[in-house]
Amino acid sequence: MYAGGAKWLLAVPGVSVLYVSPALFARLKVRWRGWRDVADMWNDFDYRQPLAPTAARYEGGTPNFLGIAALDASVAVLAAAGTERIGAHVIALTDRLVGGLHAMGATLLTERGPQISSGIVTFRPPERDSVEVGRALAKRGFVTTYHRPHGIRVSPHGYNTAEEIDAFLAALAAEL
Repeated sequence: MYAGGAKWLLAVPGVSVLYVSPALFARLKVRWRGWRDVADMWNDFDYRQPLAPTAARYEGGTPNFLGIAALDASVAVLAAAGTERIGAHVIALTDRLVGGLHAMGATLLTERGPQISSGIVTFRPPERDSVEVGRALAKRGFVTTYHRPHGIRVSPHGYNTAEEIDAFLAALAAEL
């Protein structure tokens, strides 16, 4: 299992976590070597020493200590808020968003339904260029991923509110 710390985990780019099951651990090959991947990283001149017996064997170099501190703080915030609660809130926000998009005739490009909904909604505005509409929304202060010509991606998080979704929908309607 791999997860980047940016975006949904609220940390910074350049930090991530990796879990390797014990059953898979011995079968994975180390593709890129780093000074921390050996059994004794302080034994600089023993080039024949074995790989570390722990996940350190996958470390490419000096850890991103600032990123680790940011990830630690963000995980603490998310855990205190409750990941189940955040997940339910995000789905409620995206359901509200999808309802508004349907009402204005946008084409939903993200699958929705029981067991397949997510916190990411991608849509195509009706009869308008996605990039053009995305730029207009950015000028109004809304952060989306609009650089893709096939659609605009919106991904609210636990800190967003229903009122912000409504404001986004109003801004979108004003651009259509």
